[in-house]
Amino acid sequence: MLIDTHLSKKPGIYGRKIFFLYPGFALNTNIILRLREQEFELYKLEEYRKLKCLLEKYPDSIVLINLDSQNSINVWFNFIKYFEQSPKFSHVSFGVFTDKIREADEERYTKALKLEAGFYSLSKTFGEIMDCLMIKLEELKAKGCRQFLSMNCAEDKGSECYFVSGNMMYKMKLLDISSIGLGMKVPGKYVQVMKPDSVIRGLTLVLGTKQLKVNARIHATRPEEDGVYALLIFTPETPDNFRNFVRNYIYEEIQQRLGAECLSLEWDKNEYVIAPPEE
Repeated sequence: MLIDTHLSKKPGIYGRKIFFLYPGFALNTNIILRLREQEFELYKLEEYRKLKCLLEKYPDSIVLINLDSQNSINVWFNFIKYFEQSPKFSHVSFGVFTDKIREADEERYTKALKLEAGFYSLSKTFGEIMDCLMIKLEELKAKGCRQFLSMNCAEDKGSECYFVSGNMMYKMKLLDISSIGLGMKVPGKYVQVMKPDSVIRGLTLVLGTKQLKVNARIHATRPEEDGVYALLIFTPETPDNFRNFVRNYIYEEIQQRLGAECLSLEWDKNEYVIAPPEE
């Protein structure tokens, strides 16, 4: 599986995936950037006919749709209605953004659809929209107990970390990373240097083609086969530009993984021009 699906474990801890359909320029440059700063698990999707398969795999997701894109207001209404009244997707929450909807259509959307994730008029100020959106996402427990988005690197052969002490280089496999710390697999021969609360200075992270240095404190260790899993927290003096780079790297990587995963998903052949039968 290409996406690290925390949802299959404990949604209360790991939160919910947010799929943004056809966000467009305004949403990309305002709403999405702010949600990324807040470290929600956010994905952009440019093909609505892949959503059904994604929701079958991640049935506790939140879907936010730009109504001013791709389909007519009526088709989007039927699309949302189909999912909201299907028992299979009963845990999915939908929300919409629009700047062009007519008053009659807005009334239809807000009265006939659940829209648990909200209805947002882009004619309002950015602050008003964000205030309402953040309240909704909190109600929906979009972040769970986890406050920082982490990414599984276990299958990424190029992700590693190392540091030099004395005349010895210690090289480890990077297993997961977030903007506040990382997890790594420490070979058994290096276990003696992994002392909880000690600080590793000049730890080099290899992320794609980039190498970054940081100081990190060993927060905890856990015995594993042929070594230990070590959880490290970046020290308080870690600069913001380092954390921003890691955060952006994570979002770029999980977005690429989503794109790769979508290639193998079946096409949704439902005709949403026709309203779904009432259940």
